[in-house]
Amino acid sequence: MPIEVEPNLKSVLSNMINFCPYCGNQFDKPIKDGISQCLNCTRVFDCSNYHIILSAAWQTRKQNLDLDRIKKIVPDEDFANFVFYLVDQACYNHEELLRLLEKFSLIKNAKM
Repeated sequence: MPIEVEPNLKSVLSNMINFCPYCGNQFDKPIKDGISQCLNCTRVFDCSNYHIILSAAWQTRKQNLDLDRIKKIVPDEDFANFVFYLVDQACYNHEELLRLLEKFSLIKNAKM
């Protein structure tokens, strides 16, 4: 069952991963920190900016999030705008977004 998120929980939800960054599977409980493994695709990931962006992109696609809701998931405004523009406005699919993030690998190391 999908997790309903109150819009005023920005401080609690910052940097949480609700969907697998690789397959888009929704987790029963959001992941706040550490290293995790998706039970659906078995991929291992951490709570880095790279994975938060991928997870937010899946959530945007599946729940049709607007920019304000994305900003509650991705606390850095530039990254939230990035997700919104590419996923909602430019209709990037998962593979296209992965290629772009890998091309600009500096996002993997950026701090939020």
